[in-house]
Formats: sequence, structure tokens, C-alpha cells
Amino acid sequence: MPPLGEMTVPSPVAGDVDVALQLASYPRDQMLKGMFLSKLARELGPDWRGIQQTPVSPPPLGGYVPFADYPLVDHAALALAVAKKREPNVTTREAVRRLARNDIRTFLESTIGRVTAAAVSTPEEALLALPEVYKLVATGPRYEAKKVGPKHVRLSLINGYGLWEYQVGQLEGIAGHYGADTRIRCSLDGDVRCFDVGW
Repeated sequence: MPPLGEMTVPSPVAGDVDVALQLASYPRDQMLKGMFLSKLARELGPDWRGIQQTPVSPPPLGGYVPFADYPLVDHAALALAVAKKREPNVTTREAVRRLARNDIRTFLESTIGRVTAAAVSTPEEALLALPEVYKLVATGPRYEAKKVGPKHVRLSLINGYGLWEYQVGQLEGIAGHYGADTRIRCSLDGDVRCFDVGW
């Protein structure tokens, strides 16, 4: 279920999660580029062996290749572990949200991220570009985006799994990179996750 009410950057999210249940929800054919997994695996270091789930597709020779595809569930397992390692004094939901705010930096460090950034200079442009960016880095989940009004973009996530707070953190990170403090309202339209992002 979506988080209730409007979320702002300084307002923490309550509630912990059943990690095994969250990981079990991911379809095994959803993929993500290795750039998002490699940083997390490096941060975990030897703690990698202690995560709740054995990787569906362990990286050959122990390292993730930036533009190779890996199961999204493996990223989720790493993200949950790193989030709790970084933020042991907040709920899992809030820790994941904070971690996801950094995805924009990981993307912008890549060649394709730098090319994309050259064409984007505002929160609105960045959020409206998200569907095309997702096509480059993920297989399975996809976004649709439309401008609803001044400083208001609605994003719809189709085939989204895992914690809503991860997507909220990503959207906060994207808008924040371009200088905006967001207000995000989450809702569900059938199976589609909807995020109304204002700033």
C-alpha cells in the first residue's frame, strides 16, 4: 500500500518491513544496470555474505559490470542491507528512502548520465525525463510522466515492486539535485503506483 498523506524531505517515514517478504515480491525477470549494484556491494564489503538473500545472479569474478543487467531483486537485497547499515537508528522504510536519494548521483557519474544531464537543468525537466532514463537502466518497471501544473509532475510507475519509499527517495533525490524541496503524494491506480511531485 502507498504511504499515506504528503511526504516532504524532512518528514521521516514510520514502520519497518519484512525483508524476506519484500524480496519475494520481485519478478525475477526485472533487471537493473550494474552501476547501481556495484557501489552498494562495495559499501557492504564483507557484510555482503550476511544479507538476507543469496543473489539470484552473482556477479562473475565478484564485481558488477556497470552496464550489464542484473536482477532487480539483487539490487533490492543490497539496498535494504546498505540502508540499515548506514541508518541503524531509523526505520527500514526511512533508511531505504534516504539511500535512494543517492541514485541520481550514481546515474550522473555514468557516461549516459552526463549526456542526459547536459539536456536537463530544472526539476521539471529531470522528472519528465525519468521515463526515458528508466528505459536505459531498467528492464521491467517503467515510468510515464506528465506535467499537471506549475511545479507539479505526476509520475506513474508500471510494474513497480518493493518499497514505495525507495521510489519516493529517488524522486526526492532527482528534484533535490536541481534545487527543489519536494512534496510527494502517493496513490494507487489499479496496479500502477502514482507519485504526484510538487515543489
